[in-house]
Amino acid sequence: MENEKDIKKYWDDAYSGHKTPIKIAKDEIAVENNLDQYIKDYSMHAKKILDYGCGITYNLFLAHFSNPNLELGLGIDPSKNAIDFLRNTSEKSGFKNVSFEVGDFARMQKIKNEDFDFVICMNVLDCITKDIMIKTAGEIVRILKKGGVFLLKVNFYLTPEECKRYHLDPIGDEAYAQKGLFRIAFYKDEYWIKLFTDLGLKLVKSDEYARLENGPKDRIFIFKK
Repeated sequence: MENEKDIKKYWDDAYSGHKTPIKIAKDEIAVENNLDQYIKDYSMHAKKILDYGCGITYNLFLAHFSNPNLELGLGIDPSKNAIDFLRNTSEKSGFKNVSFEVGDFARMQKIKNEDFDFVICMNVLDCITKDIMIKTAGEIVRILKKGGVFLLKVNFYLTPEECKRYHLDPIGDEAYAQKGLFRIAFYKDEYWIKLFTDLGLKLVKSDEYARLENGPKDRIFIFKK
């Protein structure tokens, strides 16, 4: 098996096609599905929002337009390609309260206790190795303010038989690899709920999100501290 550095390179390469920043206007950021609605609703009253593992999502741009009182929207991702695209797009669009940084778990450790009202983490925790995932979960709870909201989204669940069809090889503890590189861990809903309730959060809502019409549905969990 390869290490965390190789996993980060895989994702950085995946974002390599996003080079040209764009200018975004308010009418170009719309609520198109239940996930967008959750992000908008929980952004409206948050002063500081963290999108950890933001990739190239527009979550913080939606938050910017949803909340005129937003002080800071911070996106962190280990992919330089993803961060360069979002940072340059933000600058070109004139967003003063949104920023993006290349970083990972080590960057999160530098954040003060209870510093963010709303934390978003989508399709990240199930795509990193378990040791780092457990530490990251603890950091998310640590930096979330009392009364704050944590929105977790993880990929759709696949059974071991279904994984075979995707050429995913089991490597133990619900984790799977492709070509020797860790790709994903398929933990059931109960695992994610127990992980964060044991850390002191309360489950507010669980839901599903379909990235593709008639496709498998990602899982959404909303917690409150």
